[in-house]
Amino acid sequence: MILQIVSVPRGATAESYHRRKEVIAMAALTEQAVQRLRSINWQGVFDEDRQGSTVALFQEYCRRTALWADQLNVGGRWPFFSVVEVLVPGFSSATCDEVIAELHIGTILTEKITRWYLQWAVFADQSNDINQLPDPYAPIPLLFERGFHHFRPENNMLFVGSAGVSLQPWRGYVRQEPFTTLEVRQLNGLDQAYCEELLSRTSE
Repeated sequence: MILQIVSVPRGATAESYHRRKEVIAMAALTEQAVQRLRSINWQGVFDEDRQGSTVALFQEYCRRTALWADQLNVGGRWPFFSVVEVLVPGFSSATCDEVIAELHIGTILTEKITRWYLQWAVFADQSNDINQLPDPYAPIPLLFERGFHHFRPENNMLFVGSAGVSLQPWRGYVRQEPFTTLEVRQLNGLDQAYCEELLSRTSE
């Protein structure tokens, strides 16, 4: 595996170096991630009209994390794991701790996924090279912004509204083409198509 992470100055631990860089300033990706999370209504109710886009976004999350799990040889942890903690064991971030405590997210799994998304932003701001694989957590804030923030895995499935998304086998996701772009226009189109299909079924 060829991955250059972060060059830590001689005499400094990885943890102290990460924390010192955070103190200097909140970098661009981290700041953007924090602002997006702060804008989310964590007590909101999921709108079934968003099911088309949220299913595709979660499938895209599964695909991206499967690519990372394959490269890092951690398929047993997929789909819910911290890519950053595999790359940098012991990684910690004061920013992540403070923001998670502030948000009062609620469910344990959703809080973990939110932390991993923040970790990635901090890591990406500090790293010279984070590989050519896609950002594993880019679909996550879009899921939250579209009202889905209750991850409920059951029997190797995760339910997004009334739709179940398969969590097995993980290698199948490695071979998949992207399920969706992250552009709002396409996501809205998926929602519209889902609603039209649902309407046609109920009118039969």
